[in-house]
Amino acid sequence: MQMRRSDRQITDPAAIQAILDACTILRLALVADGKPYVVPLHFGYTGAGESLTLYFHTAREGRLPRALLAGSPACFEMDIPGEIIRGELACNFSQCFASIIGEGTPRAVTGDAEKRAALDALMDHVAGPGPHIYADAALRATAVWALPVDSLTAKRRG
Repeated sequence: MQMRRSDRQITDPAAIQAILDACTILRLALVADGKPYVVPLHFGYTGAGESLTLYFHTAREGRLPRALLAGSPACFEMDIPGEIIRGELACNFSQCFASIIGEGTPRAVTGDAEKRAALDALMDHVAGPGPHIYADAALRATAVWALPVDSLTAKRRG
């Protein structure tokens, strides 16, 4: 993706990974029931760069899983807020941040082994290294999704 403020663009893979590691919530944007829909989700990931895949889970029924099952592309955003930059005039206020915005097409994760691996990636990211134990009933009641990232940009101010 082309970025308007290329002076703020982050291209260093290690810096992008640091943002991924610091964020625990992504905001997933898609179209649900014909309307724009954004939802915050815990996430985990595997890979980096061209092979980055994000993982998240949902209930098996509801607005979000219906939208995901439609197979449409999605956009995601995650950020690390920083200090407020104060100015004498209101227009001079700003905020430091680091963010990632990307696109991809989510797919359902099927099969117990793949589901556990995806949930392990999520738990490792949010809670720290496992082992993580899952109740079989909870696994059956949970929909797990992979979001292979087709493109992303990272940006920093301050």
